[in-house]
Amino acid sequence: MSKSLSSMLLLHMVLGVLISPAVFAQVEQNQINPSKNGSSIHIVSDQLTVDTQKMTAEFSGHVRAVREDMVMEADELTVFYDKKIVKADTEETDEQSLRKIIAKGSVRIRFDNRVAVADEAVYTAADRILTLTGKEVKISGEKDSIQGEKIIINRNDEKMTVIRSQFKQVEAVFTEGGNRIK
Repeated sequence: MSKSLSSMLLLHMVLGVLISPAVFAQVEQNQINPSKNGSSIHIVSDQLTVDTQKMTAEFSGHVRAVREDMVMEADELTVFYDKKIVKADTEETDEQSLRKIIAKGSVRIRFDNRVAVADEAVYTAADRILTLTGKEVKISGEKDSIQGEKIIINRNDEKMTVIRSQFKQVEAVFTEGGNRIK
C-alpha cells in the first residue's frame, strides 16, 4: 500500500473515530474501514505530518474536523496507530488500527446537542476510555451540564467520573426534562 494511500486511510479513520459516537464500536473492535463507512469527513488544519516509522499522524494549527453533524476543534491532534497485515482469501493488505488519540489546546467537541470543552482529550482504544482534562472541563447539554478538572468516560460500561480541582468542587446542573449527559 502506498504511503499516500496509507495516510489518506489513516486520516479517514482518525476523524471517524474522533467525532462520531457510532464509529466508536468499530474502533474498539479495530474494524475501521473508511471505504465501508460511507460518510464523508472534512478536516482542515494548518499542517499534517504523518510519521510511518512512529506510526503517528499529527495535525496542527486550527484543527477542525467535521463529520455529518459533529465538529471537533483543537490546536493539535495526534493519532497513534498500529499496523497489521490482514489476509482475505488470497490477498494480503495493510490496515491501521487505532491505538490512541490526543487532542490538545482549546479542545471543543460538538455532538448530539452537547458540547465538551477541555484543554486536552485522550482516547485509548484498548480500554475505550476518553479522558478530558483542563482547568475547567465541561460537558453541556441543552439544560444540563457537568464540570470538573478531569472527566473520565468509560465507553465499556458507560460510566463517567468527574474529578474536582485543587480549588473547586465538581459542579453539576440537572434540569427535569433536560437533554441528559451520558
